[in-house]
Amino acid sequence: MTGRDYRTFLSLHRGGPREIARTSEQDKLMVRMTEGIGSSRYKQLDYEKLKAITFEKKFAANESLMKMERLAKVSKQSKEHHLLNQHKLVWQQEQSRLNHALQRANNELQVFMQDGTLEESSISTLMLEAEELQMQLAMDEKKFRAATIDPILNLKEDLGVWLQEHKAELEEGGREIYSDYERVQDTVESVKNQEEILLDRLSDEELRLQSDLDNTALQDLFTVHEKWVNDGIPEEAEDLECPDPCLKESVLQEFIFLDDRFREKLKEWDHRHQDILRSESGGWTDSDHYWFQVIIDQYPHEMTNRRMLYIDRMKRQLPHKSRAEVVAHEEWYSGHKYYHEHRKVLINSWIKSRKELLNKAHAVFADAFLAIELERIAAINRQRQKEICDQLYEKVKLWREEKMEEMKLQAEIEARRQQELNHEKKIQNEKDKKKRQEEKRKIGVYQSKLNAEREERQERDRKRLQELQIKLAEQAEYDKNR
Repeated sequence: MTGRDYRTFLSLHRGGPREIARTSEQDKLMVRMTEGIGSSRYKQLDYEKLKAITFEKKFAANESLMKMERLAKVSKQSKEHHLLNQHKLVWQQEQSRLNHALQRANNELQVFMQDGTLEESSISTLMLEAEELQMQLAMDEKKFRAATIDPILNLKEDLGVWLQEHKAELEEGGREIYSDYERVQDTVESVKNQEEILLDRLSDEELRLQSDLDNTALQDLFTVHEKWVNDGIPEEAEDLECPDPCLKESVLQEFIFLDDRFREKLKEWDHRHQDILRSESGGWTDSDHYWFQVIIDQYPHEMTNRRMLYIDRMKRQLPHKSRAEVVAHEEWYSGHKYYHEHRKVLINSWIKSRKELLNKAHAVFADAFLAIELERIAAINRQRQKEICDQLYEKVKLWREEKMEEMKLQAEIEARRQQELNHEKKIQNEKDKKKRQEEKRKIGVYQSKLNAEREERQERDRKRLQELQIKLAEQAEYDKNR
């Protein structure tokens, strides 16, 4: 005996409605001791059945988990398919646009060549030489195709015919057919080696041609340079006649003042964007930056989810670039584009202002001549003439002040527009951040739910196991006492 007080231990045994008829706890104990394991209140458990039920539940849980994984995979595939369909639509539109552009360029080139080869054309000799060179290039291309590509295509057709004719013999596995097969393989390998040598030679030639095209002189010839202003006092303004030399000198000095103002604004604008001017490709290679520009231009601004689509396209086109690098380059590109657009606006405004000032100088000098003529007719004295010139200069000065005010208002409008763009960009970033946080929260809730269900099942199994262990221990103790 263990010495434990079973009477006290069993005195707190369950006391449900079936125990009310019992007179005392001792009677309950006596019934248990006499009836033993065959008591009607206790049933013998089938542990094999319990194990089978547990296995079925585990199998059902695993099956549910596999089903969820399949659903997640199908959802991912569906999303990928939808993205590819959207990319495909953009690619088709871009292909159509490029085909039209190529056809238009070929038509323009054909018209230009036809016009250039006419006898009355000044470049007829050059165009005839270009036409002969074009014909020579076409003949060289035909010869190259006949010497390289056509033999490979013929070999491919011959191999298809040979395999079709000797299909049964290859399946039977005769020695003669396998020796023929090895000779065919040797021929194919030889052709492959020749093709690799040819491709390497063409690649080297391509690099040499690209190096020649990258020549500074050729780049200066074909590069579209930035529009610039012929500053200083224009010759047309200096050639204007004015009855008052002081008035002419004052008006001409306005060109110098206007140029200084715009040069200062351009210098300040360049200084504010020094980080953009350090590189023309934002730290990327020319090839990667070219693909970045091409991809962004393919997706129209009015397209839904445009930014998400072209970033996804860049991840596919430039797999060696991370999303953070793409986003950073996107910000640099936006700043680079905005810098050049605003600089172009400033230069165009500078040119426009000089034209307006020149027209104003024409009008002022004409007014001065008119004033002199009126003075001569009306016998107005010299002082009156100076007053009229001063009034005319005040007009120019007033126009300058109005122009400066207009430039100031334009600068303020541009600053407000930049602030609005930054605010919209900040709001978009916050929306993207909230969206990602919400997705993370949903995933966490779903994971917590799965963990809770798993823990609940484990807790139920553990409690059931403890109850079984307790019952088995009690039964063992009972059997031992008996």
